Amino acid sequence: MNTRYPKEGIENYWRLDERNYFFYNNPELALTINNLINICQSNFVTKDVLADLALQELLIRISQSQNLTELSSEAPETNTYLAQIIQFIRLHITDKLTLKAIASKASISTTSLYRLFKRELGISPVEFIIRERIKLSKRLLKDDTRYIKNISFEVGFDDANYFIRAFKSHEGITPKQYQQLNNKD
Repeated sequence: MNTRYPKEGIENYWRLDERNYFFYNNPELALTINNLINICQSNFVTKDVLADLALQELLIRISQSQNLTELSSEAPETNTYLAQIIQFIRLHITDKLTLKAIASKASISTTSLYRLFKRELGISPVEFIIRERIKLSKRLLKDDTRYIKNISFEVGFDDANYFIRAFKSHEGITPKQYQQLNNKD
């Protein structure tokens, strides 16, 4: 993949951590695996070519998943350009973050910022910001005396209803249900 589909930049290669055999399942990874299985079970004349392309896609998805896991930790070990952008986002997660402001701080265009996130992590910068805000809200929800509406504004959401929908979409339960589950004594 480094030969055929190199990443942008000098000495910037696709990496795969062979020691990491545990993958966080996400819809993109599951869809890619299912696609590969379907191709292998088919009788297409071009089965080998399609399987090769699907396998390359699977490797890219796994690499993106590993990057996301590595950079999603509180203190990323790498000091890459993307890690610096993520650090900026985390420092200002409660502020009103716009792609334009982040791109300006990183000295790149918003299009380049979007491409960087999609290429490296498989998600958009906005999706990353939402995930970070939900992660912060989960810590705040452990205090059952706090109101959901107040927490939504504290973590940077402008609309409490949007926060509730986003939280439920990512966690499968509402913030109130999460708060109740984590405060049962």
